[in-house]
Amino acid sequence: MAHDLKPILLIDDKREGLNRGEVFTQDLSIEFQMLVDFHIDVNQLIKKLDEWSVDVLFDAKKYAGVFLHHSYNDPLLNTSQLSDLRDKLKNLDLIIFSGGTETNPSTKQVRRESLFGDFLKPAIDAYFKMKVFPTSYLFGGNINRFYPIIDEMYQVLEDEGKDTLLSHKSFEIYTSICGWDLHSVQKNYKERFTEEQIADKIYEWRLNFNQ
Repeated sequence: MAHDLKPILLIDDKREGLNRGEVFTQDLSIEFQMLVDFHIDVNQLIKKLDEWSVDVLFDAKKYAGVFLHHSYNDPLLNTSQLSDLRDKLKNLDLIIFSGGTETNPSTKQVRRESLFGDFLKPAIDAYFKMKVFPTSYLFGGNINRFYPIIDEMYQVLEDEGKDTLLSHKSFEIYTSICGWDLHSVQKNYKERFTEEQIADKIYEWRLNFNQ
């Protein structure tokens, strides 16, 4: 299925044992594989210039985000080089993953097992359906991966009211994601729910990790 979404760049240079990035990518559906540009050789993409700086050898504008393996025991870049990489990719989400680190929202670090086990595939699924990559889903704890569309619904409700929300594209998309009949849901919410009750329901959806 063709689409115009930018892929994410996934760099996993782990050569000893199982390369989870490679296995993960191979196990994706064809549609999802189109959204992941996977690389093992990081030297083709990032070049160390000196002990303080790096050169980015890829076009960052081509990607929706970058996921970089940064070994806890044998780091690819030192602290200064990593900081320089973040600066050079400041307009793009740079997510660091490693087996030896815990998930940390402030530094955008994700544990390897969590990334490939629980987070990345649902995030790609959400990206495919919403056209927005839900980076905060990786750090949000008990949060629905479709949070951007949910937050958009809440904002429409707050700014323009119930009737506008029920006919808004964001509401239609989320209804489709959930597999609900749009017209039945619209009728039910219009006749039986106040704006305050719908706001509570949207908040409930946002916290529904399994939705």
